[in-house]
Amino acid sequence: MPASISPDSGAPVALTEFDVIERFFKRPHQTSEFVSLGVGDDCALLTPRPGEQWAVSTDTMTEGVHFFPDVDPSALGHKVLAVNLSDLAACGATPRCFFLALALPAIDQTWLEHFSRGLNALSDLHGCVLAGGDTTRSVAGVFITIIVIGTVPAGQALLRSGARLGHDIWVSGELGDAALALAFRRRQCELSSADAQKVLKRLDTPSPRVALGERLRGIATSTIDVSDGLLGDLEHVLQASGIGALVEWGKIPLSTVLQLQPTELQQQCALAGGDDYELLFTAPVVQRAHVTSAAAAAQVAVTRIGRVTAAGLAVVDAAGGPVETGIRGFDHFPPLGNRTVCIPSHVLPMNDAQTIEALAVRLGAALSAQHLTMATAESCTAGGVGYAVTLVPGSSAWYDRGFITYSNESKMQMLGVSAAYLRDFGAVSEPVARAMALGAMSHGAQVSLAVTGIAGPDGGSAGQPVGTVCFAWAIRRDVAAAPWVKAQTQHFAGNRAAVRTQSIVVGLATLAALLEKREDI
Repeated sequence: MPASISPDSGAPVALTEFDVIERFFKRPHQTSEFVSLGVGDDCALLTPRPGEQWAVSTDTMTEGVHFFPDVDPSALGHKVLAVNLSDLAACGATPRCFFLALALPAIDQTWLEHFSRGLNALSDLHGCVLAGGDTTRSVAGVFITIIVIGTVPAGQALLRSGARLGHDIWVSGELGDAALALAFRRRQCELSSADAQKVLKRLDTPSPRVALGERLRGIATSTIDVSDGLLGDLEHVLQASGIGALVEWGKIPLSTVLQLQPTELQQQCALAGGDDYELLFTAPVVQRAHVTSAAAAAQVAVTRIGRVTAAGLAVVDAAGGPVETGIRGFDHFPPLGNRTVCIPSHVLPMNDAQTIEALAVRLGAALSAQHLTMATAESCTAGGVGYAVTLVPGSSAWYDRGFITYSNESKMQMLGVSAAYLRDFGAVSEPVARAMALGAMSHGAQVSLAVTGIAGPDGGSAGQPVGTVCFAWAIRRDVAAAPWVKAQTQHFAGNRAAVRTQSIVVGLATLAALLEKREDI
């Protein structure tokens, strides 16, 4: 079921904001030793114990940026809390409570029930009480923010800045399965049903290593959770500690599923894939026995993968030779340039030419794998989608043609949009976007993307302000069948360039996701 909630999905909308809180988020046991007063009042009341420090972390997850529109809401509820608990684990803190801010386009009772079920199950498992938050309406997609609070004995918190020359580098669990699951969803690799289930579980419902983090207090000298990829997160530790590192590729723990993949894919997933939520930490050599004892007590495997050096970051093979990966960790706002940046498909920053290029490559791979061709019909994006896809090497094999239609006349003449549609619905409307998409694919392409909107600075109205953009995606796999069409409206902020950029990203990302999840079409 899509995360974009519409009033006509599920049961009829009958709940108010306060009904949602009472029904889905107010629990029988809302208090604890730490939470004196929880959900239901203007403020939560927290009662810390003497001799403890608070560990506080915040994460926001956004539809189209961190999760697909059709994500399982139960898995999403689990993951939004898990990623925050993972931050506490990296600090060595014990979870106490969390606050949830949830912005939804509309109230869907079925979606909320599944989301809260996944959230509450993990909350109960770690004794982390929902102490408050906020619910509000969103004009575009689902936005979820969690603030989590834990406690740690004063002066014992694990930080990134304590690594020293000669210390061992350790990692918990196995790396790369979440990224492999993304590759599977993008149809970049083939997995058996059993293997796919294993790695998808690691992606959708990660296990925060809270128990290990607590037991590493006084043993580890620096710690971070692996959320953006091993190399990227290790760089944070190196910068904070002012040192370097040598990592042995052959010692990095990989699952049996990942080991069956080509070496290049193994390295991409394990070194830069992200979403592992394992703990990466350093410890003195003399602490090796204590590290393994702590891991055994937490029932989590740990592996020594390298050592701290004076400067730099190197990955070496069994013979000590350099492993040239050309990859790095994920950055939401990477600088422009000619560097190769690993951009996981579940993260879609909206202001960078590199991101658009990566999405176009991803889309081309999905089309090529399924032997499909596409066409585009654009208005407010000024041909930006077509330009992006034609920059991909080999795009002539899957990109059929593109139409740029600013005026109503051009929409009618080039795409066959009816004058009645334009008169009754307006050029910036989902019905017209659908007609544009169907017109674009009428020359033989099996896939099309249409974008029509108000990029500004002139134009717009109270009902359709500048930044209103309507999309339509059409897919027809069988020439004898009617095309499958999806349309939606988004509202973007910023100047003309910002609206165009965001529109191109959403158009490409959504089409790629639809093709990669073709069983849902």
